[in-house]
Parts: sequence; C-alpha cells; structure tokens
Amino acid sequence: AGLDWLIREGVRFYTSDEVRRPAQELALILRSALRAESFAAYFLNGPLPGETAEAGLSLRELLTLVADGMDLHLSNRTQARDFAVLKELAGAARGAGSTLVYFHHGSLSDDLAVLAAAGAWIHISDRSFRDEGGVTAALGIICSARRARVRTVVYIEQGLALDALARILAAGAAVIFQTPPSDYKSLQRPLETKARRRKLPVRAYWLSTALLP
Repeated sequence: AGLDWLIREGVRFYTSDEVRRPAQELALILRSALRAESFAAYFLNGPLPGETAEAGLSLRELLTLVADGMDLHLSNRTQARDFAVLKELAGAARGAGSTLVYFHHGSLSDDLAVLAAAGAWIHISDRSFRDEGGVTAALGIICSARRARVRTVVYIEQGLALDALARILAAGAAVIFQTPPSDYKSLQRPLETKARRRKLPVRAYWLSTALLP
C-alpha cells in the first residue's frame, strides 16, 4: 500500500530481475504508475527467459507486461541476447507506447539496425566502431532509429575523427561525451555544444547517462 501511494504521487518506479518480483506484483505496480501518468521500468540483467520459468518472469509474462506499458532495459555486457526475441519485445513496446532500451557492447551488426527499425532505443560506444566500416554500420543504425522516431545513443569514450563525429550528429544520434571538454579553440567544441542541446527523454536511459550499463 505504501509503494502504491508513492507511485500515485508521481514517483518513477525502477526494478530489475535481481529483485525477483512476480508478474502479478509488477502488473499492479504498472497499473498504479500508468494511472499516475508516471512509468515503471524493468532492467533484465540475467538471460532472456524461456516460455516458462520456475523463478522470475517467463517470456510470455515479460511480453505481456511490456505490451501493457512497462519499459524494458537490457544489456549484453554479461549475457548474449537473441535479437529475434528483442525485436518481438520492441514490437510489443512500440504498440503499447512503452520503451525498449538496449545497451550494446562489442562490434556492431545488421541486427542492431533491424532492432532500431522496430522502435528500440539503442546505446553504443565509439569503442565498437574504430574504422570507416564501423562508422558506416553505426550510421545505418542511427538512420534506422530516426525513421522509427527513436534515437541511437552514442557514447564518446575514446574519441572519433571530426568528420565521423559530424556525420553521426547529422544523422540524428544523441551523442554523450565521456571525454574531457575540448579547448574553446578546438574544432570539436561546436559539435560538443550541439550534442548537449539534444536531450534524451528520461525513459530512454537507465537512471543516468554517466555510464553504459
């Protein structure tokens, strides 16, 4: 009852699979959040569930919650992800007006552009694309996301060539600099200023943009 009251007062609700809340409890929390015009967000740290589950959510329960309006966040930092399942979840989220956010580590693939086209917000690092082929792949993901009316989020952790950075911004990415600010005389300074003006919706990242989960 206390949690329901907090949510009805407009508190945003964040949880993860580590808490092991049953689907019925999450459904009640989600209902309270939607009535309060707030949101409920769930981070899946572990593997994608199967059709049935002895503990935690089954895939069917997860799909139902997302289709009912729950935001879902996932990363492949510790678990490989099945893009066919992610695309299904993104479709459920898009139909409900909820948000699927995927944080990607490692090399880029065509699956990411397909997932972006399905309406997922995708976060990547410049560590994942160091050559022209990687930049081209990143641009494909960014453009697919923009056509789906979402954005790809690019974290600048090591630094990119000015031309690549300008193309990424022009394509519609949200760019987050983790590098120190440039000198005021630097040619990169205007690009950093442009990136700061492109704000992310709060539902498009997990708690903070300070790191890539």
